[in-house]
Amino acid sequence: MKQQSRSKQNTERSDIRTQHALYEKFIPGLAPQPGLLLIFAICVVLGGPVAGYGIAAGTPVGWIIGLAAFACALGSAIGAIWIISQTPSATKPDSSEKTEFDGVLVEVQTNLTRANQISSHLFQHVIRDELARFQRKTVGWASGRIEITDKYSNTLLFLYTSARNSVFSTSVPEYLKTWSDPFGGQILRAHSASGAPVQRVFVFENRATVDNEAVKIMWDQRGANVDVLVFYKDENPQLLQRVRDFTMIDGGEAIGVTVAFTQGHLGAQWFFMDESTMSEYSITKTAVLRNSKRLEEEFPLGADKAPKDRQSFSRTPRSRQRDIRSNET
Repeated sequence: MKQQSRSKQNTERSDIRTQHALYEKFIPGLAPQPGLLLIFAICVVLGGPVAGYGIAAGTPVGWIIGLAAFACALGSAIGAIWIISQTPSATKPDSSEKTEFDGVLVEVQTNLTRANQISSHLFQHVIRDELARFQRKTVGWASGRIEITDKYSNTLLFLYTSARNSVFSTSVPEYLKTWSDPFGGQILRAHSASGAPVQRVFVFENRATVDNEAVKIMWDQRGANVDVLVFYKDENPQLLQRVRDFTMIDGGEAIGVTVAFTQGHLGAQWFFMDESTMSEYSITKTAVLRNSKRLEEEFPLGADKAPKDRQSFSRTPRSRQRDIRSNET
């Protein structure tokens, strides 16, 4: 009897877990489409009883009503499944990382509790400033925001390597010199290691500011399977306030905005799963892409066929470019 009782309890727990899993899958999947969620709920709730009643009536009208209700319920189920399949699942942290993270939080909380029990006003005065600085840092953490300067390169490489679905970024003139440093090569290797498609828009004041070195950098990235585009500020004055040096990883799960450009002392403000920031930069991304030009169309000569003189690449007329190409061949 006890074994049967335990078996029954295990079965009930399994059923509850299954129902909970279905709930977690269906409701968040339909949540972005509240109208469809309402239609789905109505059809599921009313579809079965109405279909049964209509068919049970045994009349032609009853059959029509029953089949229509059944078709409505079936169509809603198919629609719900399709919507769910198109909805990206939320990223869940690795269980070992989550365990380690929770452990650190527990230890911090324990240490602070013990520190608060030390009845010395001298001790409290000494640690007050440290505690205040820590408190100011955690204000941003509470909403998934953190500014990183000391470990900028390590953080960026880790996030680029961890990308699963996509990477989009802009590169402003102040950042251009970074691509000639070893760190620039490390970034490209991180892209390659992740396997996620990468799209980078190089931002310039105007076409006249694009020199040979810039063209070579862009074509080097194109050779590393980066989709490269070019954006000119003077052609898009309506976007001047919105175009910054930023990167979006996996559709905005992580968004980094560069705030320091000093060589060797780069810094960025990072936003993780921040809805307002995600919305803002998604709009900016769409606007920038709409007004950008493809590298292959803008500078078709490529890095290996760029003019050998050091004058601005953009100032060389296309007829002159063709002459240069014919002379080199």
